Amino acid sequence: MRSLEARGLGCSRGPVTLFRDVSFAVVSGEWIALRGANGTGKTTLLRCVAGLTMPDTGDVLWDGAPAGHSEAFRGALCYGGHLAGIKDDLTALENLAFALLPDRQGIG
Repeated sequence: MRSLEARGLGCSRGPVTLFRDVSFAVVSGEWIALRGANGTGKTTLLRCVAGLTMPDTGDVLWDGAPAGHSEAFRGALCYGGHLAGIKDDLTALENLAFALLPDRQGIG
């Protein structure tokens, strides 16, 4: 059974803290509803979980191991955000290089 877990995630944009100490765990067959007003960090949280934005604090685990560069995680991930799948922490050239990786299917 697959599992996805977030532990103590936190993220800021400039001086504004979008969220802090967010933790959850789901296994195959479960789901989570993420709700909130515009500008409260929902998309940023999803981008952190998907590995498209680096959180300031915390960890994302896939089957109990760090999801970061896990091929299994990337292979199982399907992120369909309303913004282009651009990593805020990378330069334009680094984003292009990442987008051209052959194993990026399902991300973006």
